[in-house]
Amino acid sequence: MRRIVSVLVVGMLVMGAVSVSGQGTSPDEFGSEEHPHAARIRVDNAVVLESLRAAGLDVTHDVTSVEDGVEATVILTDAEEELVGDIGGEVLSTTEIPTLEELQADLTPRHDSPTHVDGVDPEAITRAKTRVRPDPSGGGRDGRPPPTVPDTTLNLLRADSFQNFAGFFVSFEVHPALGESDEVTVSWDEQNITLDVFTDVGQYLYHRTTNPVSADELPDEVTMTSSDGTSITVPVTEWIPGEEEGFPPGYQWGFTDTGYLDPDQINTIIEDLATQYPDLTEVIELPFQSVGYQWPAQALVFDGDIGAGLYAETNIMGHEGGNDYVLEISDPGVPDSDLAATLDGTTVNVLLATDGAGTLVSTAAEVAAAISSLDGVNAYTLRDDPGEGVVQPTTVQFDDGLDAPESYPRGPMTIKVLRIGADPSGDKPGIYLYSQEHAREWVTPLVAVETANRLLTNYGSDPTTAALVDGLDIFIQPFVNPDGAAYSLYDDQFQRTNLSRHCDPGVVDPFLVTNSGVDLNRNFTVGSRLDGYSGAPVETVSARSSPAQRRRASPNRATRCG
Repeated sequence: MRRIVSVLVVGMLVMGAVSVSGQGTSPDEFGSEEHPHAARIRVDNAVVLESLRAAGLDVTHDVTSVEDGVEATVILTDAEEELVGDIGGEVLSTTEIPTLEELQADLTPRHDSPTHVDGVDPEAITRAKTRVRPDPSGGGRDGRPPPTVPDTTLNLLRADSFQNFAGFFVSFEVHPALGESDEVTVSWDEQNITLDVFTDVGQYLYHRTTNPVSADELPDEVTMTSSDGTSITVPVTEWIPGEEEGFPPGYQWGFTDTGYLDPDQINTIIEDLATQYPDLTEVIELPFQSVGYQWPAQALVFDGDIGAGLYAETNIMGHEGGNDYVLEISDPGVPDSDLAATLDGTTVNVLLATDGAGTLVSTAAEVAAAISSLDGVNAYTLRDDPGEGVVQPTTVQFDDGLDAPESYPRGPMTIKVLRIGADPSGDKPGIYLYSQEHAREWVTPLVAVETANRLLTNYGSDPTTAALVDGLDIFIQPFVNPDGAAYSLYDDQFQRTNLSRHCDPGVVDPFLVTNSGVDLNRNFTVGSRLDGYSGAPVETVSARSSPAQRRRASPNRATRCG
């Protein structure tokens, strides 16, 4: 696992901006692993929160405006928690996070078949091909109320209610014409609440209940009131309404209870389903492959002194042969020896320079330059350090650092979409379901796979399922970010981005692998900061320097690099 303490040096705090540098790293901090935890923090405003995000803190989507600032859930280490206090923030609560090893206990073993295809009853295939039409008198559900009420300053987005084992709950969203400055209250029966202002990356979106609110009883309607005195009374809709509880008799479900699945296993499931239900499915291979679960092989030289440290990396990926390289740095054992570097097959030999007394004198910067003069390898000092310390003899095996089982495929992956429908003409309304843009969203691809299985397996027996498959053109893409997903499952559960190398190679040492990568849902070709989207972050931590950035490197070093 490569979750490493972020090296953050606060130089100044000017209008909420944190100055961060890779310089000044202490030997105790560099390369030290510290398991992070989740924390709920409060800072003065959204600008300060964005400064923390730009400094490398993992700020989640759970951000709420409160009376005295902004609260957010972040994933951080103890060292990063101190940074929150340094800028005047407060840690409200903390929650421990399981280790990767603990989470991996719930992975589907790669030697087991993750799909239900093996041993399936052949009659199930026959049933699936027998179209079952829903009862035309099926008593359709009432439509949702119109989202707007004419001639008011309040635009209702939703008013929902639900009931579970814990009681009754309501949830609301509304957009007032007064915007962020409005104070919107909601009242029903004897209850009254004030809605929260919801902002995303400093951009106001609407007012809402951040979490469902407990109700004494489920209200039929509520009254929403703006601070300008106007109000609207709107009906409350039961969330996921329906009279039936549970599944109808014979309904099949529970196809993903073997554990979490990696992208390779999911691709196998897609192919198996297409083979099993050829009349209802089509596998579509997307035109662009992923960057790949891959990394150059690297060799780290570090004995506690960053000035004397360096790392080398191969120009080829580890699985392509880079992992076979060895770095041998030797003392010539004689005085007045010149620095020399040679490549003998896959062995990088460095003979250090000595002075007249036979003392080693080669600095890290000089050794890095000598290695970089060879074909097939490059070397760099650590964290942009000048590299003035003297390098000591050592032997290091190159390694790409990837911990997925050998059976997991390295290199670019073809991303597959499963098309489901009884009518392949393209005339039916299309619905596109996709998941796992963020690598650490382990559950979402299971939902996609479960959905596909239920639609196909129950098509021949459940009228509601038949209506969906007959009436729609359904496209299911279980994952968008296969490389990041594999890295999250097997290397670092906190991985969010893909594995593209947008950072300059010299600032992606073996302890900064997760600093690279693109946050895919902030890097689309439309609707991002790069084409003027209002409210998108201006730093490149998430969006990077160009749309759809997926290649190994970019000439622009993103804020997070280094």
